[in-house]
Amino acid sequence: MVLSLLKACHDDPISGAHFGIDRTYLKIKNQYWWPHMRNSIQKYIKSCTLCQQYNISRHRKHGQLRPISPTDGPFSLVGIDYCGSLKRTPRENQYVFVITDYFTRYTTAIALLNCTTETTARALFNEYFCKYGVACIILSDQGSHFQNQLMANIKGLIGYNHIYSTSYHPQTNGMVERFNSTFIPQIAKLQDAENNNWDECLQAAVFAYHTGVHKTTKYSLFELLYGRAPYLPINAPPTHSTFMKPNDYFEQLKKTLRIYQQAAKSNIIEQQQINKNWNSMDTSTSTSIAHHEHTALPLYFILSDSHGKNLQSTIKTPYYQIKTRSISGLIKTPYYQIKTRSISGLQWVNTYDYTLCTQTVLNSPSISSILSSATRVLFLIGTNSVRSMPALRIIQQVEAIANMIRLNHHHIDHLEKITIAATFPCLKVSSRFPTIDLLLNNINLYNQQLEILSRRLGFSFLDFHITPEHLHRDHLHLQHQYKNILHTTIVQYFDTIIAKQVKSPQSQHRTSTAITRRNKRRYEKLKEKQQQHILTRSLSQSWTIPDIKNILKHHAIKFARICSVANHKIRIQFNNTKDQQHADNLISLTFFDDNNFAIWHEQK
Repeated sequence: MVLSLLKACHDDPISGAHFGIDRTYLKIKNQYWWPHMRNSIQKYIKSCTLCQQYNISRHRKHGQLRPISPTDGPFSLVGIDYCGSLKRTPRENQYVFVITDYFTRYTTAIALLNCTTETTARALFNEYFCKYGVACIILSDQGSHFQNQLMANIKGLIGYNHIYSTSYHPQTNGMVERFNSTFIPQIAKLQDAENNNWDECLQAAVFAYHTGVHKTTKYSLFELLYGRAPYLPINAPPTHSTFMKPNDYFEQLKKTLRIYQQAAKSNIIEQQQINKNWNSMDTSTSTSIAHHEHTALPLYFILSDSHGKNLQSTIKTPYYQIKTRSISGLIKTPYYQIKTRSISGLQWVNTYDYTLCTQTVLNSPSISSILSSATRVLFLIGTNSVRSMPALRIIQQVEAIANMIRLNHHHIDHLEKITIAATFPCLKVSSRFPTIDLLLNNINLYNQQLEILSRRLGFSFLDFHITPEHLHRDHLHLQHQYKNILHTTIVQYFDTIIAKQVKSPQSQHRTSTAITRRNKRRYEKLKEKQQQHILTRSLSQSWTIPDIKNILKHHAIKFARICSVANHKIRIQFNNTKDQQHADNLISLTFFDDNNFAIWHEQK
């Protein structure tokens, strides 16, 4: 029975199409199970003659990876390319026109007779624009079938942006190129070698590709586009049917697609970073590894409640691979290291257990020792607090703790080195807040007051944008598939901080003499610029320079300097045309006469 199932899920053109171990396993695991299931699949695929004949090994190419950032949704960026020429079929087809969406990875493959300009334009319009809509950006190589007057006219008529990859660098449009290298072996396995009918197997192979789970997004391409799992021949027939109103189904579909797409985007970013790190590891020399291992890295400390267990426990970087525990971990990156302490039940204020108060934890010897060497502190606390205490009382304690850290740890005296995260939505009611509405109102008030407090005191406010759809069945913690949202957001946040702090190599090695020369050149350019923006007005003897400056500031007039007062004339210089025009509109020709001087002093 297992052999029959493997044959159906691997050899069948619709259900399997001879794809790899991971794709076959992910397709079967939710429907069937048997002991040593993955090993059985691996042995079966390795014994497949067609797979061994057509699959080739691919070695990582050297060079730094610069992945394209994921878009916000489907069909924002699509890549197009031709595959061929292939062996001509009885239907006279010789080329495959491939169109791939960079977000969902959903691919359209069209068998064509040729790759002329007219054929390309017709296929793109009929098979893609009329089915999925017009893409915002189309990426292609600089082939003559893409870069021509007809395609330029279509671009201007329909209204999309067409960009081209670098010459002789197919890696720019790597997603399409990777699909081409994947599906060519697949259709070679499925076609009839004697009749050469690869175009008849093309759509079956593409459908099998769409229904498999993609390694990067962790979803099938079908799910990301349609918001539901595909029904395949291997699925058990449904025992019942549920009929929903169209409006109800539409709302559910929108919610499902939003969750899928947010999680897929997070997974894409994480996989791109992993690929980039592994690529950098391959190209790094042992000398550079040794150098980074002995370089002191700034320590970023995270104090969290039970949500901290969702932080990624293992991270692979160009120089480090460190295993951590969920409750206490150390994550190193090329620029900094992150140390976490996750304490279940931790609250800003805990009236029942004093040891779970944040202030008590911060004053403990172990945490105090970490703070003494930490560069920044991030607090991921609040969910337990808002379930048991009014938001305004919690905010008072947050302010006291921020001031306490500044006083006890002088190297964190600047409050912008402290970051406090917004609390997550919580639907688990408590005795203090017995209804969901009361609880959500308290959470919203807490987040609003926390953001106001961050602006008043000067610490950073971080929002993970967690929604109730991300929550587990306990209505408190995150679902398993969203556990990487915290890790990805935190690392991106710290990366942004590091990017602002890192100076350019040129400025790091400048001498004081070079800096003086640079500042002198800047001053001369600014002085020359100011001399081109001068406003002249008549001036009575009553006005003094301090009075002139005060009234200009009173009217919010930005000026560079008052260069001269002579012959009852005043000349005011500005840094740009905008400030000069603004002053010219406000300052009339008689602005500095005796009458206005008397009115100005009465107002003072």
